[in-house]
Amino acid sequence: MRIREKNRTVLSKFSSRLQTLTFDSDYLNKLDYLQVYLDDITNFNSDVLFGYPSSIYQLAKSIELSGKQAPKFRLILLASENTYDDQNRFIKNIFGAEDLFYHYGHSEQVLSAYKSHQSDRLSFVPTYGHVELIDNSINILGKDDFSVGELVGTNYSMGFPLIRFRTNDFAVNSTSKDSIFADNATVNSIQGRLQEYIVAKDNRLISICTVGGAHFASLSKVLEMQYIQNKPGFLGVQLVEDSNNPFTEMDIADVIKDLNEKFQFAVNTSVEIVDKIPRLPSNKKSMINQQLDISKYLGS
Repeated sequence: MRIREKNRTVLSKFSSRLQTLTFDSDYLNKLDYLQVYLDDITNFNSDVLFGYPSSIYQLAKSIELSGKQAPKFRLILLASENTYDDQNRFIKNIFGAEDLFYHYGHSEQVLSAYKSHQSDRLSFVPTYGHVELIDNSINILGKDDFSVGELVGTNYSMGFPLIRFRTNDFAVNSTSKDSIFADNATVNSIQGRLQEYIVAKDNRLISICTVGGAHFASLSKVLEMQYIQNKPGFLGVQLVEDSNNPFTEMDIADVIKDLNEKFQFAVNTSVEIVDKIPRLPSNKKSMINQQLDISKYLGS
């Protein structure tokens, strides 16, 4: 199936070797093209969906706004981006998935962790690297529940070892264990990368996970969104709207009100309507375009 827009061809690509159907995600926020995605998904008839969380969430959001019937998947696999609880629940609900699976890793290949089948906790692979959770220079891993620390790892690579490498990723501690991974170090969740924090008016840091995938009624018409910060205490919100159902001034005021309340008035928010949210060269998308050097605010 092909569509042309401004001399560009958009299509799904089938791999006979891998038996996979791969989609171009650039048009997921254009409702006029949604039916093409849905037709190809239906014809391929797979019960497993794999992709970036932002792309799968965008597909789910477009389906919700269109009122079309969503395809059903037994299993959804999220890869390579941070995940947010609200978005995960939304994705799982839209596609009727029995389970939603994700993992943690980074390009330096020091640590690797996987979601347990029994819970949403993440268990680190002990043969991949040694993990620590550091708070005030102390390893707090497994010592108490819900405290937050920075993930520090030592990999076991003979070719390029990294010793006590600071990942700039923060995690929520866990004292619980799953029977399958009883001997593995475990965290409740990845709080986010250092650049995925918001600097409040008093210079304290707020994790984007606090509001990352929040589903306010005021955001129900949003196709896509991203936060942007270049000044402490101020947060911009870029929204992509449905051209057939554009935002009114009242809609924008409601978004600002809901976000200010969610942040407990620790930041002032503003809204900008844009045509498209830019992606990284890797085609990933970050929930926040953080232009501040967050390391300067640690310990504030």
